[in-house]
Amino acid sequence: MSIEAQNAIRKGSKSFYLASLFFSRSLKEDCWKLYRWCRYCDDVIDAGGTIDDLNRLVRQTKKGLAGEPSEKVFADLGEVCRKHQIPDEYPLELLAGFGKDIEKVFIRSEKELESYAYQVAGVVGLMMSCLMKADLRVAQSAAISLGNAMQLTNIARDVREDFEKGRIYLPETWLQEARVDSEHLLAQNQRAQVFAVVQRLLKRADDLYAEGSSGLKYLPFRSAVAISIAASIYSQIGRKILNSGPASIDSRVYISLPHKIFLAGVGLIGALSSLTERFLYWRSHAKS
Repeated sequence: MSIEAQNAIRKGSKSFYLASLFFSRSLKEDCWKLYRWCRYCDDVIDAGGTIDDLNRLVRQTKKGLAGEPSEKVFADLGEVCRKHQIPDEYPLELLAGFGKDIEKVFIRSEKELESYAYQVAGVVGLMMSCLMKADLRVAQSAAISLGNAMQLTNIARDVREDFEKGRIYLPETWLQEARVDSEHLLAQNQRAQVFAVVQRLLKRADDLYAEGSSGLKYLPFRSAVAISIAASIYSQIGRKILNSGPASIDSRVYISLPHKIFLAGVGLIGALSSLTERFLYWRSHAKS
């Protein structure tokens, strides 16, 4: 078992780590290796990464995908991608999305936001779908929707942190409609208007969570449980932000461990609720 990969997900995302424990042993380890690569690349860019850093990540990733000698984190990624037939375009698309974070970020429209969310999260949903042996001919839309939903939740949670890094992911068109001066996004006199935009963002995320959850039936049951738990925990972050009101902009929202354990039960129920649809899908899938 890869201790480095396990430690990376345990430290980087306790929510995803908890959900991943419901995978089979081999799938769990591959999930951790994929997460470690994603986190490593994201951390390089978040730490003030330059275009040279991005180019190094791309070169090393391509080496790993090709099975050429490379650092372990990239070699592990390549091993996982070859094992699960993950197309090279997915990890490279993710790096292209990370590349947008090198300079100051200014999202102009909802369409541009959806495109960015796809690059940095939707493709992760597609890679995870490959790991879980889902048929992307039917599961692709749900996988992208769930990944995008989680990214929108991250954006809603990190408004202050992102702004202080020179990044505004809330669409400028939405900010203009709410009469928000984006240059002074955190000003107290427009806190309510900014929160109204956050509410709008989380409403879109909720719609995407619903679309993503509709694809649980395409996954093997243990995988469906793990994904349902992750979605349950992440969507609760959004609800906690809404309940906290404009004050949520000033401090990062977290879900406590006891609450996560409760939400794991909610996620299990969500996976069980798809049993009828699952039976019908897998019966027809077996016949085809």
